[in-house]
Amino acid sequence: MNNIRPITFAEVRGRRALDRAGKSDKGAVLISIRPEYVRRIFSGKKRYEFRKKDCGRGVTEFFVYETAPRSAVIGKFRSLVRLSGSPEFVWELTKDFAGIGKDEFFRYFEGCETAWAFRIEGAERFRRPRPLSDFGVSWPPQNFQYVDFPEVSK
Repeated sequence: MNNIRPITFAEVRGRRALDRAGKSDKGAVLISIRPEYVRRIFSGKKRYEFRKKDCGRGVTEFFVYETAPRSAVIGKFRSLVRLSGSPEFVWELTKDFAGIGKDEFFRYFEGCETAWAFRIEGAERFRRPRPLSDFGVSWPPQNFQYVDFPEVSK
């Protein structure tokens, strides 16, 4: 069942106090994700986002930058649960909801001692894609970029 609904940036700003209550100064990151994985995230087929590095304990909001050809921030998700361990351990915990195949997973983590998995919750696609400049960023991040919640004009 797909319960993803489009939201406006005004709604994101309205949730800011709740989302960042008790968290570090930077409660959000911008992450680059390829289009095929973006589709899986927003269809509900991919329930974990995998990274080679942790982005910090205070981060709960993940803004999704879809790479070329769209090249825009197209939505967000929240993650309150993160897993870490050897790639083998993380794969065993997440394989049923990984949204990627085993070979692809292990190719990505080749040579890494630690794998990170962020459980995707509350994925929401924006009504219209936003440019990186709305987040004060000039270039797409290689892994992640700490960001403030963007300002929105009504």
